Amino acid sequence: MGPSKYDPQFHHRKSIRLQGYDYSLAGMYFITICAHKHTHHFGHIVVGAGLAPAHLAQDSKSQEEAHMILNDFGQIAHNEWNGLPNRFKNSFLREFQVMPNHIHGIIGIDHNYKPAADEPVYAISDIVGAYKSLVANGCLDVYMRNWEMKASNVSGSSASIRAGAGTSPAPTMGKIWQRNYYEHIIRDEESYNKIANYIVNNPANWKTDQFYTVNP
Repeated sequence: MGPSKYDPQFHHRKSIRLQGYDYSLAGMYFITICAHKHTHHFGHIVVGAGLAPAHLAQDSKSQEEAHMILNDFGQIAHNEWNGLPNRFKNSFLREFQVMPNHIHGIIGIDHNYKPAADEPVYAISDIVGAYKSLVANGCLDVYMRNWEMKASNVSGSSASIRAGAGTSPAPTMGKIWQRNYYEHIIRDEESYNKIANYIVNNPANWKTDQFYTVNP
């Protein structure tokens, strides 16, 4: 099967959560979380043997050789996703991809997992909410460390930075994520294969992706 392109049935501007559906039930879910204002927070796509930036690539062969290059924020987004099953024991992960301004992933709820008597049963919304917070907090830590490093080069003292002596307040990092997220219940193997293929090929299809933007 060839690379899947964006399918509007999987991504709607409004929430596609089903009213009354118990999202802690066993199953698999296709999750998309977008960066605030589609800003390229997480890195960039390179293509072709020479690893040219995506906006310079023209031929289809180069597109097939596309790779996502993670920056510090992107590495945090990648690592926190992979760590979710350690925090949420009833979850498991399948295909996942960090893109410049969004992430795609498949999360499963394990119906064989038996929680302890005092252990909560987490729903998809709990897991995604925690993931967004973990990534945002991790990015803020990196942002502040970088700001302190730059400011200390000017003041000559990291201690004076933390004390606020002779420096201006740290700038605001801004939001990492959009408020909501997109999800789709994977109901059968055909749907799973289509979505998994779409996720894996997302870097190669970046220029035609629904969320494609040129970073300012």
